[in-house]
Amino acid sequence: MTEYDLVIDGSNVLLFGLTERNQDTFEVELMEFRKKMEYFRKMGYRFLFCFDRSTLDKIEKGKYKTKGEVEDLREIFDDFGAYFIQSDYEMAHFALEYSCPIVTNDQFRKWRDGSEKNKRSKVSIEEWNAIHEQSIGHKTDKNGYFTTLPPLQNRAPLFDDNSRADHLAIEVLELKSENEKLRRQKELQIATIASLRNMLKVAVKED
Repeated sequence: MTEYDLVIDGSNVLLFGLTERNQDTFEVELMEFRKKMEYFRKMGYRFLFCFDRSTLDKIEKGKYKTKGEVEDLREIFDDFGAYFIQSDYEMAHFALEYSCPIVTNDQFRKWRDGSEKNKRSKVSIEEWNAIHEQSIGHKTDKNGYFTTLPPLQNRAPLFDDNSRADHLAIEVLELKSENEKLRRQKELQIATIASLRNMLKVAVKED
């Protein structure tokens, strides 16, 4: 069975720093984007790399200025196994299915208040709020170093295979990781139950 530790909102990570005020001068740095994606791989995380097709279309049509060739971006997609999405709700489905957080600075406000909807989406407002609470932000500091908020624990294999102490350390990390996943599952299940209760209340009122 496929398992993921993180869902990465690739479009959000790529366009970090873009605002309405600077959209005419903002430059998408493709090699910096590669470094950001390598950060998660080097940290030892299994991640699902999602990328919005509308963002790709804007880059290909020149609506976003890029430092680097579009072909560089396609290579990043190939190297990190990009999964293309049409809407944020697809990432939310993955977050629910795999009980893992989304790496994004997006607040999902319209999804959380119900003003944005999609007939294909099965994610309730309660679930959106739980997903938002579990999401992991990201930033690039003044020295140009990329990191997450909160910082991710390094899970790369840095241990000595012949050391009993390191084997015990690995087991402890795995237990902590499993406990964290169970905690997320519980929070998401609580949100799902709350949404079902609300649906039931509405159905009872309509009857």
